Amino acid sequence: MRAVAQASIYRILICLLSQPAWLRVLRGFMGAARRWMPVLRTGPVSLTLSHAHTVALLEQADDFHVTAGLSDRLPAGSFLMDIDWAGQHAAEKAAVEVGLGAECGDEVKALRAFAQDQCNKFIDDAKGGPLNVARDFSEKLILDVVHEYFGIGDDEEDTRFDLRMIFRLLASQIFQSAPVGSPLALATLKAQDDLLRITLNTENPGPDTVLGRLQAEVARLRHEAKAQGRVVEWATDDWAARNVAALAAFGSGTVARAATQIVYRLLTLNGADRAATEAVEAHDSGDKGRVLQVAMKVLRFNPMLPLMGARQSTRRSELYAMCPHRRVRVDPGQTFIPSLFAAMHDRRVFPCPGRFRTEQRNLADYLHFGHGRHICVGKHVAEALLEEIVIALFRRKKLKPIKCRQKIEYDGPAVERYEVTFDA
Repeated sequence: MRAVAQASIYRILICLLSQPAWLRVLRGFMGAARRWMPVLRTGPVSLTLSHAHTVALLEQADDFHVTAGLSDRLPAGSFLMDIDWAGQHAAEKAAVEVGLGAECGDEVKALRAFAQDQCNKFIDDAKGGPLNVARDFSEKLILDVVHEYFGIGDDEEDTRFDLRMIFRLLASQIFQSAPVGSPLALATLKAQDDLLRITLNTENPGPDTVLGRLQAEVARLRHEAKAQGRVVEWATDDWAARNVAALAAFGSGTVARAATQIVYRLLTLNGADRAATEAVEAHDSGDKGRVLQVAMKVLRFNPMLPLMGARQSTRRSELYAMCPHRRVRVDPGQTFIPSLFAAMHDRRVFPCPGRFRTEQRNLADYLHFGHGRHICVGKHVAEALLEEIVIALFRRKKLKPIKCRQKIEYDGPAVERYEVTFDA
């Protein structure tokens, strides 16, 4: 009976956090509750509803730790995201950033060029016919990026198929854990092991991949520490493989989902498709920031992660948001979940939150990739891919959805189908 209840709750949560109709209901409920309380207490778990309190929860890293709620859900074991100790987090993050490449560095520039070529190829291959943005565009691009940029596996069809299935299963774990003991949970655990095995068994990933750069950085750190008479225990080849596997898993699940949901919202929100076309034209004229602005605006209505991982309070404190009359007392051991969806519909920060607005905003107001110490380390990589996807699609002839398939179809939390076509 308990297993049936857990499975039902899982299906309801997946539907609630994905489908537009349910998201509107959720947005209305959270908006009404926010008028009376900035944090919704629901017994053992509390959800932040206001933008200020969500930001405070994410910023107060010493008061709230993520390890307890996140460790079991990471795709390849312990990873940067569940490290709560500031010094250790900073040291490992610096190494991971070397592997990923700087935001405006040559590595990300090369990634953009590769993504641009692949996106245009997928569109050309469709020959003007229907294009499945979910499976045959966004997800296909991510599989190419996993091999060419991250350096995982090979380019054989069998490996690509295995990775596609692995990432779809891990999307469940990232988005919402499967019921404990269920067949889906067991399959997900096997997928975690399979991903790490493929990463560890990758031969000669190449110096121009994340795995190759991270392996070189690990060797450099060990050599430097040995010369100084110390040991960097965490800097191992296993650590490099584990972090690259986790980065690829998080990136694949979230970017494919986000890209599909961005395109869907650009084609369904009033005036959004025109704003996207104008942003692409501005990009071609040298204004490089407007495409990302438009993408982040529409993603607010269908975010890739409506809720972030739970935070557990470490001591008695307060959520000291910039609302002194709305301070929230916190006792040790309490669990809080940052609700990004609710925060990005707070009218104090987003006037007329239910409408698509064209004015420029501070990108820091959008919390799609988190905030504070645990902000997504691959944020700039994901943003680069999302930009290239929007540019490739909206630079062409007018894009429109297939009439008989005007909604996104999901496979659990993973996107399965959203078909579009181009006007002749």
